Amino acid sequence: MALLETDFYWPSQVPNQAGLDIAQYEANWRKMMGAVNAQAVIAGIAGLQAALDGKAPYAAGYWTPSVAGNVVAGTQTYTRRTGTYFRLGQLVLALFDLVGTAKDAAASGTIAVSGLPYVNTPVSYGHVFISIYYGMPTPTPGSSQLMGLMNPGTNYILLNNSGPGEAMITLPDIAGMAQSFGVYGACLYVAA
Repeated sequence: MALLETDFYWPSQVPNQAGLDIAQYEANWRKMMGAVNAQAVIAGIAGLQAALDGKAPYAAGYWTPSVAGNVVAGTQTYTRRTGTYFRLGQLVLALFDLVGTAKDAAASGTIAVSGLPYVNTPVSYGHVFISIYYGMPTPTPGSSQLMGLMNPGTNYILLNNSGPGEAMITLPDIAGMAQSFGVYGACLYVAA
């Protein structure tokens, strides 16, 4: 299937589920996202900070995300592992981009994205957006949506599935994750 720069695909149509070319899909995703030009976003937030005249603390930087089991983290092998964050006051936006080529057989438990730069406040949940994923287990292939949840007082995201035909939200086990995997997304939360 040929992909166009202007095409939009739902996560259930991602590579390995719809026969799309992974490299081309990722290239088009980056074009659509404007490669999330971190420098431009940082400059924009810096301008906002200047406009606020120092009334709210501002920080921006990079973090190293990981895919881990929440019981035994394991050590996965990656070809790409990047994270960028922006903090204005207590509000944090953390972006992540993970592509792996090998899963540690010792990893166990629910799949988590770990290493977020700040701990979430103990009284609220973080809002997680998964834009692309592949190689992640889904209980109902083709109809399930991969989502995430950042529990209060944590600095990691638990991935979960939900979708038509599923009785409830399910937490995918890292044992079902493929050796070749990828997950791209963002988390918006309030730092403690």
